[in-house]
Amino acid sequence: MYENVSCSCCPGREEEGSAVFFSAWQTGSLFNGGYDGNIVFQNSESSKGFCFANGVLTVFAPGVYAVDYGVYVPAGTALDTTFYLKANGRFVPSATVRAEHGASTPSEVYSARAVIRVGCSPLSLALSSSETLNYSVSDASALASISVIRIGG
Repeated sequence: MYENVSCSCCPGREEEGSAVFFSAWQTGSLFNGGYDGNIVFQNSESSKGFCFANGVLTVFAPGVYAVDYGVYVPAGTALDTTFYLKANGRFVPSATVRAEHGASTPSEVYSARAVIRVGCSPLSLALSSSETLNYSVSDASALASISVIRIGG
């Protein structure tokens, strides 16, 4: 489990039982922007406690979170990359997935899960690819998604 605990007392803790979640997804075209390789998501929804900009999600609410992501690669798309979940700019080893997808390979979803503890300091998360991504589908399929759900205090 990746931990970001920097103090023993966390001011502003939400009431027990409050749903704390974030979800983002990308349809139509998938690409990663900038030098950092972060995947771009154009759709998102969340409870309070999150800030999402330029492919980086900042988690402000302390707690233990399940972070899940999936990247859909359609048939006919050649791809040779590694997907990484980054926490405060560092790779989370348990959420690293190698994707070697040939043009003749059937469609496939590459996915991973990590459990992360957020302490009193905000934590930034990003889904990245080691290589350039740029592919599209003609329907409204979700090409990539990430969800963050608080599972404990």
